[in-house]
Amino acid sequence: MAIGTQWHPLQDLHTPRGKQTADTRGQRQARREQAITILVVLALLALLALALSVRIVKQYEKGVLFRLGRVIGVREPGLTLIMPLIDILRRVSLRIATMPIQSQGIITRDNLSVDVSAVAYYHVVDATKSVVAIETSPPSTRSPRPPPARSSASIPWTRPWPKPTAPPPTVPAQPPAADTGANGAPTVGRG
Repeated sequence: MAIGTQWHPLQDLHTPRGKQTADTRGQRQARREQAITILVVLALLALLALALSVRIVKQYEKGVLFRLGRVIGVREPGLTLIMPLIDILRRVSLRIATMPIQSQGIITRDNLSVDVSAVAYYHVVDATKSVVAIETSPPSTRSPRPPPARSSASIPWTRPWPKPTAPPPTVPAQPPAADTGANGAPTVGRG
């Protein structure tokens, strides 16, 4: 410093370009590399958060959204955004499902053997209730042993011989009613 000049704190930072030392160039380069690394890490975290928050609900499904364990609502088909690690989206299929019922042998009242086999069709009507009220909805429709078919099969019972019929009851014939006027007196026909 020259005699008679006052020292300023920023004076050392403003050195001419030609007189920069290798240490300051290396420090700037290190700071740039650190800034680029931080930006890349932040961009990767933002992409990861976006990937975790996007859910696609298909056309034949509905999504039941839970936030911290409570039902928030039902999400319709399409693109749905959720909060990662806070929200859970349960998908429920609304398609008609078939469940074959094991065939059963039945003996009718007139000692005929009938083999009944059936297929049950079911579908979810309320997506929220199917998730909240039933633990596992598709397996819960299958019981370990189907009920006896005699109580559920509607097989008409017919006799092998005709049922005796009684003659219809006879009703005595009544005479035709007479025409009456406004005052209740019989009217005379006008021929």
